[in-house]
Amino acid sequence: MKHFCPLKTIIFSVFLLISFSRVEAQARYLFSPAKELGVTEVDQPKNLSIPLEVSYYNDGTATMRCNQIPSSYFHPVERSFSPGFYKGVLWVELTFKDTRAEDGDNFFLDLGNEHIDIAEMFIMKDGEWQFYGRTGRSLKRNYMNVPSWRLVIPLNEAVMSDGPMHKVRIRMCAYLGAPVSFSLQPFKNYSHANMVLSTFTFSILIICLVLIMFILVIGFVFRDYTYILIGITASLHFLLVLFVKGIGPVFIWNSLASIPHLPRLSYLLTFFALGMIVVTFCSIANESMKMDVFKWELTGMLVI
Repeated sequence: MKHFCPLKTIIFSVFLLISFSRVEAQARYLFSPAKELGVTEVDQPKNLSIPLEVSYYNDGTATMRCNQIPSSYFHPVERSFSPGFYKGVLWVELTFKDTRAEDGDNFFLDLGNEHIDIAEMFIMKDGEWQFYGRTGRSLKRNYMNVPSWRLVIPLNEAVMSDGPMHKVRIRMCAYLGAPVSFSLQPFKNYSHANMVLSTFTFSILIICLVLIMFILVIGFVFRDYTYILIGITASLHFLLVLFVKGIGPVFIWNSLASIPHLPRLSYLLTFFALGMIVVTFCSIANESMKMDVFKWELTGMLVI
């Protein structure tokens, strides 16, 4: 006859109590919560992106104010365009229909994720252009309306002048002449789209970071300067991507973002590293060719 074990009995009893409590909790669960609670549909934005009419004007002197620029100065352009390198300030005028009845009041104006140093929004209110919001890669967080790696400015259509059409103007400058892509989206749609894009982007960045660390570890373990140089080059390029996409200035080195010529310095370091890696591979190829020639000469000597 087996001996009675109090400890096993206590453990088994506790397990039974937990199991019965879980079963009881499941019994109280509503199998159709939406039906039982009488949940009804809510209003959703009908438009994923509001149609925009875009035009631009380049103020080479960077001295004109928003109220001083007539609409006749602006030239029509596509919603997504590349202004190229320009001097001074680039003004962009956006025109769109009033959509508060269908899509609500709150929107996000997205300028894309390329490098723009500073972008300021002005809205037409009471017959005058008034400053409304700001974003940019070369700004500290307390100067931006939304500290995000995306170039976005929130817009409340209710504060704008009443009318069937609305206009906003964007004053921007970018030393790269980077392309811009304007998109005006309702708050609900933009939040979901931004979450999906952020998840995808950060996943790719994490994978790239792991690969860079793996290359550096291999280089240091086996003392191979080629792998070390590749890892350093990839690291500099990785930091450059963070800076250009806004992830660096907003989340990592925000206090350094406003230092003059810092973006140019990051590009110079990256190009220097790429140049070094090209020189390294050329030297390796040259050494390989010399070894092949030496082998052929040695083979010829042995044959003779």
